[in-house]
Amino acid sequence: MRQQTKTNRFVKLTRWALGIVVLTAFAITGWAGPLDGIRAKVRIVPAGAPGAKGDQGFDDALSFADGKFVSTAFQAKGFQSARYNGEREKNEAEFEVEQTNGVGEVVNWLGNIQGNHVGGRLHWVQKDGTRTSYYFNGTTDSNGGTSTNAAAVPAAPR
Repeated sequence: MRQQTKTNRFVKLTRWALGIVVLTAFAITGWAGPLDGIRAKVRIVPAGAPGAKGDQGFDDALSFADGKFVSTAFQAKGFQSARYNGEREKNEAEFEVEQTNGVGEVVNWLGNIQGNHVGGRLHWVQKDGTRTSYYFNGTTDSNGGTSTNAAAVPAAPR
């Protein structure tokens, strides 16, 4: 009887310890995203006629860390980091993000990464309902992180 009690305790303790290990592993890997560690410098330009409404575009720095996406240009406008959906294959990756700010504006990003090239489009819906579309194009930090003047490559439609 005593041996059986010790065995039952050992089994329960082992199950409990294994559960803790599994939960810890999930917590550690559950927060990571497939594109974490990627940083890029991009040029964002209006999707319409160049210079329409005086908008000449702007430079931005993008980063993926801890399962979240950050745009420094939009962070300066109150947009916080946001969880991203990403998919990574051998020579390319795709991502999708929705960022919001405290005044009800929304920025939707859809992009792809091929080699060290980053490109895609974004839609910014401002608080007054104005919707502006942009293309972004640049390179990851693996090539110095400098933006290019090449034509923006929109992300492939889903």
